[in-house]
Parts: sequence; structure tokens; C-alpha cells
Amino acid sequence: MNTGLKELILVFLLFFIMVAFFVGGFFGGKYLLLSLPKKLCENKYSSYTVDYTFMSGCRVKVNDKWVPVENLRQV
Repeated sequence: MNTGLKELILVFLLFFIMVAFFVGGFFGGKYLLLSLPKKLCENKYSSYTVDYTFMSGCRVKVNDKWVPVENLRQV
């Protein structure tokens, strides 16, 4: 096997490994970062129906309306 072919195979292998780490890290990190706050929200407000999104944060359902937990005491 000549050195050019070995280098080409090595470059493709390293590229594949880098792409796999990027994709796995992006999706794995995203779900890891979202699942922990959701669990904390569900545990803290277990008597309510709870929803957690990254943009809205922790919300609970009160009188068929979604209310942010910051406004929960005002309801």
C-alpha cells in the first residue's frame, strides 16, 4: 500500500470520527441540558401539570392556562 492511500484513508477516518463526536455531542448535550431542568421542575411542582421548554422555562397549568412559575404566587 502506498503512503498516499494510507494518508487518504487516515484523513477520511479522522473526518468521520470528528463528525461523529460533533453530532453526538450536539444532540447528546442538548438533551442533557434540557432534561435536568425539566426533572427539577417536575419534582418541585409535582402537584401541577408541568411543562418545560428552553425558551419558556418552567411552566405549570392552572385553570387551563399555562403560567410561568415566577407568576405562580400571583394566581
